Amino acid sequence: MIAEAFNVIRYSLLLISSIHKKNFSAIGRCINKSGRYVASLVQKMESNFDLMERIIIEKLGNSKEIFITIDHTLIKKMFSKQIEGTGKWVDTKIRRKIMAFKMYTALFTDGKMTLPFHAIFANPDELLPKATESKYDWIKRIIFAAQRLFPDKKITLLGDGEFSTIELLRWLRKSKVRAEMRMAKSCKVIFNGQAIRISDIKGFTPKGRQMARTIKVEWHGIELHLTANKLINKNGSERIVYQAATYKAKPAEHVRAYKIRWTIEKLFRTSKQSLGLQDCISTSLETQLNHATSVLLAYSLLQIECRYQRLDSPEKAIQSLRTKKLDFLQHRFVRVHQLFGEIRA
Repeated sequence: MIAEAFNVIRYSLLLISSIHKKNFSAIGRCINKSGRYVASLVQKMESNFDLMERIIIEKLGNSKEIFITIDHTLIKKMFSKQIEGTGKWVDTKIRRKIMAFKMYTALFTDGKMTLPFHAIFANPDELLPKATESKYDWIKRIIFAAQRLFPDKKITLLGDGEFSTIELLRWLRKSKVRAEMRMAKSCKVIFNGQAIRISDIKGFTPKGRQMARTIKVEWHGIELHLTANKLINKNGSERIVYQAATYKAKPAEHVRAYKIRWTIEKLFRTSKQSLGLQDCISTSLETQLNHATSVLLAYSLLQIECRYQRLDSPEKAIQSLRTKKLDFLQHRFVRVHQLFGEIRA
């Protein structure tokens, strides 16, 4: 079993320790091996998911509250039209379509430790490789898994405006799942018996030192708790953003919960800049999925290292781990952190 754990984390540790591009050939040159050898080290995504789940159970098992954060990112494949499963997606930063994978990711956090749990690729209509599953089916799967793993804990789902849909919020409310989502100011809700745009609700905007206000509204027959959150920009100007929750709480608690969603943005940034999320050039969808989930497993290992060494960022953990040899890192993670057990190889 320890040998299996060695195999599962070896490629993820290579992604951490390699200082160049993270494609198979470049990693191979760093360890004096062929690209084909490195490709043979990539584990199936199910094995990566198994170990990520094991880490979550171990590291978050004593937490009183668990947040599930969901979001997507584009994995650019600019010059590779032949890669299976890629499509043209709008890159909001440059406002044009690019060749890419769209990856939906779910992570679990207690507000202190951020641990990836699952990921899936999407084409414009369905998820890959399960072509019959929608993103809503996937979200429900994630929630059911969280309830199975942590039946006695308070669980809250966090998502941006993409997930504030009638279908999902109605299901969340009916299923009594705590959720906090961004809501567009142009949405019309029922407040005090009147249909009105959120931005037009009088007295809803926080005044003076008040940073947030929460009111009860109805949206398409769904009872929601709507929070107006005042944000201060770097230049000192103010702006108001809105978030909708399926549960009742004080305004400050709603704001605190949604702020935790930004942990997934940090995950995407580190995964792309330091762990090679976009570097795999294989034309196989399966290999691309295996590589992407290995990157997420690498991020989990960095989170473990941050706690172990009391570091405040995964980037500092990368700097520390890159000074060690690969064999040393494998034994250290498997034995010191007890990453072994019934892992599907």
